[in-house]
Amino acid sequence: MHMKGKLINSRPKSLAVNLMELWDFRALIASFVRRDIKVRYAQTSLGLLWVFIQPLAYLLSFIFIFNRVFTKSLEDIPYSLFAVTGLMVWTYFSFAVTQAGSSLIGSQEIIRKVYFPKLVIPIGKAFLGLIDLFVVLGFVACLLIYHQVTISSKMLWLPIFLLLTIAFALGLGVLISAVSIRYRDVQHLVPFLVQLGMFFSPVMYPTSFITDHLPKWLQMVYYLNPVSGLIIGVRWATLGTNIDIIGVSISVVSGSLILVGAIAYFFRVERKLADEL
Repeated sequence: MHMKGKLINSRPKSLAVNLMELWDFRALIASFVRRDIKVRYAQTSLGLLWVFIQPLAYLLSFIFIFNRVFTKSLEDIPYSLFAVTGLMVWTYFSFAVTQAGSSLIGSQEIIRKVYFPKLVIPIGKAFLGLIDLFVVLGFVACLLIYHQVTISSKMLWLPIFLLLTIAFALGLGVLISAVSIRYRDVQHLVPFLVQLGMFFSPVMYPTSFITDHLPKWLQMVYYLNPVSGLIIGVRWATLGTNIDIIGVSISVVSGSLILVGAIAYFFRVERKLADEL
């Protein structure tokens, strides 16, 4: 009780101090991730095999439906490779945003009882999604070998784009988690918007399929979606496709603003979260 009172009466901490304190709770983040892994696949017959089945089902569906539609516009790039690189970004982004966005409401009992930085909870969900990311990354590696794609020095950029994917997904998830505490309807709206977002991101189609039919200013609006630039960057790094530097830059700036703004907002309202849950 004394500790809680001291925390409530203390001055607000700076963003840097709050972020540094998270390092002291890294063991707690790891325990949340282990717990969520067990819960996610508990009482399922196939267990961790679902991590492989779900993205594989998406990939096969894309190939079956869109292979003939987009193959001609991809030059010499197999559509399976084109689709799996987009799926790698989208699978992680959609999972992390959805799970992190609902994480605080799903953990309200522990939040009421124990003091710890609440940001630990959505971070744990973002780390949980890394399982899915690495699985699809394995699919990418297998298809690169199968199609005998030559690896270039551009591949060095792939970890950077994947780290940005993790960071931007976490940022959006953190923002949604904080907003949904006050506005509970958000948690029901987010899964629908995430599914809809797949069609507004170049997951299954080339970016030119959309941007070639838009005026210049609407093309810029399209790249405000961070996923668009991230997928383009990943495909450029792995497959050597064309890259729109301006478009990717807009996506990176947009994602960075969301990340910084989300964390700042989260820390500003964190003290009220336990009362509002």
